Amino acid sequence: MSPWIKVNGIYDFETLELVKELGVKKIGLDFRTRSLGFLQTYRFEEFVKKDAFSLMNVSMLFKDEKDFV
Repeated sequence: MSPWIKVNGIYDFETLELVKELGVKKIGLDFRTRSLGFLQTYRFEEFVKKDAFSLMNVSMLFKDEKDFV
């Protein structure tokens, strides 16, 4: 898969695993509570405990940040 593809809105482990299997190396996590792709903190902690982000480029959006930042 192209190294330029980035997937935003990962919020469960199954989706993350699928994206990794497809060869995507860049993902975006959204911690803004009003976002459709909102990731809850406890889910993020589960990902970290499972070392789910190894060899991935991860970007994060937080409260009051705009999508275009």
